[in-house]
Amino acid sequence: MPATRMTRIQGASRLAKMRSVLVLVVAAGCGFQVGTSGGAADPDARSDGPTDPRIDAAFDAPADAPPDAPPDAPPDAPPTWTVVETITVSCLNQASQSTTVLAAGVTYRLRATGTCVSNNTNGSLGDAEYTFNGSVINDSSGGTDTGISINDATPGSLKQPRWGAYTTTHQYEVPWVGTGATITVLVHADNYSNNSGSLTLTILALQ
Repeated sequence: MPATRMTRIQGASRLAKMRSVLVLVVAAGCGFQVGTSGGAADPDARSDGPTDPRIDAAFDAPADAPPDAPPDAPPDAPPTWTVVETITVSCLNQASQSTTVLAAGVTYRLRATGTCVSNNTNGSLGDAEYTFNGSVINDSSGGTDTGISINDATPGSLKQPRWGAYTTTHQYEVPWVGTGATITVLVHADNYSNNSGSLTLTILALQ
């Protein structure tokens, strides 16, 4: 074989070997695993690279729980009748004045309780509306409507207010609309000289 042709063959062989080496280097740089048999790389044989633990932590972290809802505020308590003043009312001819100014147009409740002596001669008693002695009950005595009056200074046949039907508890209650002033409380009787003791008047407001 001529020398020139031999030289060409040897040069081509070296070039082919260099190309093979270059292919292997490029394949290795791209992450492929090259087999010595020259077959296709097995994708399952490639090992995965390391995993960033922060990524797993981000997926595994529990979602923040929503804050607890504040408890419902208790509803406001409804207003109730509350004692604002208690007045001792003499059963003699002595008026008493409240210290509470009853607001104009506002409805209060007046509660009268107790008994006093209406006639110390025969032992009769009286309450906010009636005189009584045993089973004898009278709404008036000597033409006078007896009992506790409000803003009514003159004893007579009819006083203000009327306290309702007789009760053995001697407790009565009536509504009273304020006028923007205090109230004057007086026991009406036909004869104060034989009276003694006192009754009680309580003013209640809705609060």
